[in-house]
Amino acid sequence: MPDGRLLIMGNLPGPDPRSVGGTTLLSRQIRDFFLETGDPPSDFLQIRRHWKPKFQLLDYAALSFRFPRLIRPYERLLIHASTDLTFTTGPLWIRAAKKAGKTVLYHLAGGSIHRLLDQKPRFFKNYVLDALRRTDALFTETFEMTEYFRNQGIPRVIRMPNSRLLRERPSAERIPSPHKLVFISRVSKKKGVEQLRRIMEALPRHTLDIYGPLDGYTSETLQTIPRTRYKGLLAPERVPAVLAEYGFLLLPTMHDTEGYPGVIIEAFAAGTPPLTYRTGSIPEIIHDGINGRLFEKGDIDGPVEFLKHLDAETYRRLRKGAYQAFDAFDARKNFRRYLEVLNPEKYGK
Repeated sequence: MPDGRLLIMGNLPGPDPRSVGGTTLLSRQIRDFFLETGDPPSDFLQIRRHWKPKFQLLDYAALSFRFPRLIRPYERLLIHASTDLTFTTGPLWIRAAKKAGKTVLYHLAGGSIHRLLDQKPRFFKNYVLDALRRTDALFTETFEMTEYFRNQGIPRVIRMPNSRLLRERPSAERIPSPHKLVFISRVSKKKGVEQLRRIMEALPRHTLDIYGPLDGYTSETLQTIPRTRYKGLLAPERVPAVLAEYGFLLLPTMHDTEGYPGVIIEAFAAGTPPLTYRTGSIPEIIHDGINGRLFEKGDIDGPVEFLKHLDAETYRRLRKGAYQAFDAFDARKNFRRYLEVLNPEKYGK
């Protein structure tokens, strides 16, 4: 018989560098939150076993055969779903779980699935939306996504911004040199490595440290960027403390589908102002000149001129604004929205 336990379905980062990303890191935060609260008791089910491109389809298919048996002991499911899961077997899992009488919470990872859904044929779009309408709650990352799915007739859409569950937050007292810059992300062309090169070529007084999995670059190539060091992979739990050692997070992402990048939230936790581009949903969380700086996508002169002419008062103001901004992304506050759905009598407003 069901014992009230919650089954969380998602993906955790593992030894394969391709498994490290915003979606898997958030899944781990969700798992750790429920382990910490213990209410309701929960188990975690890893969806993917393979990380080569397209191999996730094999994992989804294999899990689909086992799905009815796997969910049998649980009354409630929380599915932390990527775009490709939602466009493949996710709708089938929702239907199967609801047919079995389960409560289904479906959390869409990232900030762009609604734009991609609009590009699909009408019959496929309706197929996905029909499944999402069956959920007991749909969690979406951005304001734009939340409004979109409400307008599609989803009964209960709840905004759940990307969040971080911190054991210890860096102190706001330490103020590192503003000439120390850091980039923490997947080291790829889409994340702005070529923009990093051009920016550093124009900043003779600044240094840059790069952390993250290599994607199309080698450590030797990165060393050719002036005054730049590639420092390898960084354990996720160390990211806020490392960010606190730098003046600015430099993230010239060229990705049009950015949601709320986790490294920006971790920069807020450290009080390290982000310098990034006005792309995707980033303008929803960075208020230009208050908790960071926003520049037009691909702009090199803007970040260079800002850093060259930065004054101490502006630097202090940005650091304070960044530190205060983290409050909106504290997982202990935001993940309570799960509990309000799962146990409204105890946690409801």
